[in-house]
Amino acid sequence: MKPSCRFAKICTALIIFCLTLFSIKCYASFDASAVINNIVQGDKQSVLSGKIDCLTIIRGKAEFRLGAGDVTLYDFGSGKIAALTFKGTGRFVFHPPNDVELGQLRKFTKQDSLDESFKQITLFFTVSLDNLPDTSSFTRVVVSADSWGQLDDSRDEIFDHLKLNISSNIMGDLLSEKAGTFFCVRLVLDNVGDVVFLENPYNDDQYQLIQLVKYLGSNTYDIVSGYSGDGKLVSERGIIPVDITNYKIDYSFDGDQTITAKSRIYFTPLLSGRQYIYFTWYYKNKILSAFDSDGDSLLVIRRIDNSGLISAKVDEPGFGIILRKPMEIGDSDFVDIEYECKGLENTYGNIYLKDKAELYPAAPYRDLATFELSFDTPKAYEAVACGDNTKTSVNEGRRLSNWKMNQPVGYISFDIGDFESRQFTPKDLPAVEIFTSKTIPHDSLSLILLKYYGIASTADMLGTLGADVTNSLAFYTSIFGPCPYDTLRAAELFSTNEGLGSPGLIHLSWETFQWEDIGGSDIIFRAHEVAHQWWGLNVGIENYHDMWIAEGLAEYCGYWFYQMSTKNTKVCKDITDHWRQYIATGTGMHSKGSSAGPVVMGSRLTSTKSEDVNAVVYDKGAYIFHMIRYLLHDFKTNSDDAFGEFLKDLATEYKGKTITTASLQKLLEEQVGEEMTWFFKQWVYGTAIPEYDFSSKSSANLDGSYKVICHVKQKNVPSDFKMLVPLTVLFDDDKYIHLRVWVDQPEKDIELPALPYKPKKIIFNSYDAVMCDVKYY
Repeated sequence: MKPSCRFAKICTALIIFCLTLFSIKCYASFDASAVINNIVQGDKQSVLSGKIDCLTIIRGKAEFRLGAGDVTLYDFGSGKIAALTFKGTGRFVFHPPNDVELGQLRKFTKQDSLDESFKQITLFFTVSLDNLPDTSSFTRVVVSADSWGQLDDSRDEIFDHLKLNISSNIMGDLLSEKAGTFFCVRLVLDNVGDVVFLENPYNDDQYQLIQLVKYLGSNTYDIVSGYSGDGKLVSERGIIPVDITNYKIDYSFDGDQTITAKSRIYFTPLLSGRQYIYFTWYYKNKILSAFDSDGDSLLVIRRIDNSGLISAKVDEPGFGIILRKPMEIGDSDFVDIEYECKGLENTYGNIYLKDKAELYPAAPYRDLATFELSFDTPKAYEAVACGDNTKTSVNEGRRLSNWKMNQPVGYISFDIGDFESRQFTPKDLPAVEIFTSKTIPHDSLSLILLKYYGIASTADMLGTLGADVTNSLAFYTSIFGPCPYDTLRAAELFSTNEGLGSPGLIHLSWETFQWEDIGGSDIIFRAHEVAHQWWGLNVGIENYHDMWIAEGLAEYCGYWFYQMSTKNTKVCKDITDHWRQYIATGTGMHSKGSSAGPVVMGSRLTSTKSEDVNAVVYDKGAYIFHMIRYLLHDFKTNSDDAFGEFLKDLATEYKGKTITTASLQKLLEEQVGEEMTWFFKQWVYGTAIPEYDFSSKSSANLDGSYKVICHVKQKNVPSDFKMLVPLTVLFDDDKYIHLRVWVDQPEKDIELPALPYKPKKIIFNSYDAVMCDVKYY
């Protein structure tokens, strides 16, 4: 056991678990609080102990081969075996499930597969394991200090790195009569180090191989491999216990950095026999009470770690509640949770939220619900929230406001501050409201920006933002169809480089209220967040693998709006050039660009090896849609109508649903009338960026036309890489012609159709339509 863990046992202030115990009659066959106590500090509990010669456990693509050694089996007093410690000799064997995960395994381990030895292993599980050892020779004893120390250390290491509370993850299954779904293994491998193998169908990937690491002085982790055996989304696996249908939340704010909230959560059970519900939220939130619909208090399970003396430890980012009786399918109910909402910052008297998607107890999976919100604040403060403002009043120095979101949405957000606002009422569009903080010193900040960076703000930033939000809203509506919400609000945050598109409310960094970047980034940023009303909200995603669709498309729509509204071809060229540069080499010191992984890696592109979500998910994601646009482009009429129809079909067909990479490919294939596996294999699931060496020779034909032979070398990509590349032939008198050519070999000659004039110049890859580098010879 590590010295820090021994110290933690001596200094009990370092490890504190909050088991919020209220009076409860537990209908399970065991005392839930006693089971949790055994998981947390049960060094005196009863266990089964014995020796084995051989045991193999196979889960997903992982094999745990236990040789001769000592085994201890724990039921924690639940009557179900739920943990195992082994000390002896063993091997861990793992094979990545596909080429994408093979690349990730190489990235983190420099190996194509794993076959590593270990000396001990700890399992926490509720799945049914048919090949558990024969316990007829085992003895029931008080747990040994050696076995308990191993289990205790593993549990703490798992939480410190993954913020995964074992109690919360197994209690729901232990309370159910059916076999559970959770399997978690911690072991130390000779060459790879400290790893966890996790099987949990509530995660995007049912199986994960995770490397526990210390990075910049803190405990963190890298997902070495993540996959699902059946390829299903969480919503398709039949494991979701409840559907949260409605929230009624009353927020009370007194001007400091704490909001007290009372949340009534209505839900409908989707499974029978479950007695446990888990919620996620901001890790600093504090539970005050929990009651069921009968007014009886409920047992809350949550790990609290208030130490921080020797490491940056945090509380569990969620909690579980044990109901007083098992749920029945369709038997709707509610629970009341009172808590302190701690995720706030107070800067210049402007209150903004650190994490706007974790304001309240939410399902750990995508779940659409309606919302009723009320805010009780000092008169000087105003709440701006998602939904319709149904009532506002001021009485005895307090401002009361009510908000209602009748349309089921995945999440809501709000801001609180002293705002100046302006409303815009464009014809046939939702009303637009812009809110800027009165307490942020905009004038002095403008002088600082002008002095040190040469950046000046415009005279009317409310008008500027209102115009950009309104105009981008009109542009998108004309192509994608109506905005899903009746009003679109934009509120200022005193935070840097931050934006969030929530339903009917976009949050924008104070910087974009401060100046207007001549390079177009501010207009694109604002339009990006507006585009999320369609991409990410109207059309949702459920899986991090599809994050690139929502973010890449929102980014590209921001660019497209800027291009069409300003006609600034130079800036647009600079933007696509920057995209290519960032995609190829990364956006900073700890960024590698496309080589870090394909766009379907999503959030996993941020790791201890590289930080490439921006370069790959946003920039490469946007460029993929740029390439799709020009695959569909009509070069004869210079029309993007087909691309617009593709996006309109996307917005219509998947309204209120989730889009996946596979369904996007299918929709594109319907648009172009042919299979597009090659395109997605190269650009979505691949990492290679081609480089083309281009040259051409022309000669006159006897009939006065011209023959042109283009020579193209394709480099830095697999030999079967292919792409349809547009080229433009320029003639005298500003005449030109657009053509497209297939580059599908490492080197080839391409003869163009006979040309009517002598070519003056040939531009290979017109409109930067392909993500590539071109060198002319």
